[in-house]
Amino acid sequence: MDESDFYGRLVPVRHGQIPALPDGAMTIPAIKDGICQRCATKINTTWRTPTSTYCWACANLGRLSDDQFLATIPEPNVFETDAMPCQWQGELTPAQRRVADEQVQALKAGRSHLTYAVTGAGKTEMLFPMLTAALQAGKRIALVSPRVDVIVELAPRLREAFKTDFVVLYGDSPETYRYTQLVLASTQQLLRFRAAFDVIVVDEVDAFPYAEND
Repeated sequence: MDESDFYGRLVPVRHGQIPALPDGAMTIPAIKDGICQRCATKINTTWRTPTSTYCWACANLGRLSDDQFLATIPEPNVFETDAMPCQWQGELTPAQRRVADEQVQALKAGRSHLTYAVTGAGKTEMLFPMLTAALQAGKRIALVSPRVDVIVELAPRLREAFKTDFVVLYGDSPETYRYTQLVLASTQQLLRFRAAFDVIVVDEVDAFPYAEND
């Protein structure tokens, strides 16, 4: 694997692979004190194979066993920033501009912000000024949603609006992970990351919580 594959990520490895890890990579046990270090679930004693204990809760991301480790390199934010990453030619209405300006101010102040609007109000386009400012500042951004259909719909719109390269990650995504300043993904994919992002945007956040899922 390339060194950048470990930036801000939790990559499962086995003990024999540790010597081959890039310089600067740190490892933690995948399961420590009975807790999965990827999804923070307490391991049930019935989640076992003949040779190991594993985490059933996040097994859809790849089975994680107590004989494995999670390797990571702290996020370095090494991007070639673009002075003009947004190529969208549209215009926001005065009301949309007020919302977009509030998002930019929240970004500059480093505080959380909620944009609440009906379908069709232009929430995606209202994000563009804030995303542009974050990209110009060299911040790493995750735009995520609990709904995969939202991610699939957003991908072509973002590719049309931004010159910045980004990877699209969800369960059946045809793309392979690569290190990009912008990541478009299902929320579940964030379990693969560790302190990677300066900005996280959650679209359709009201889809939480999932039933029977702590």
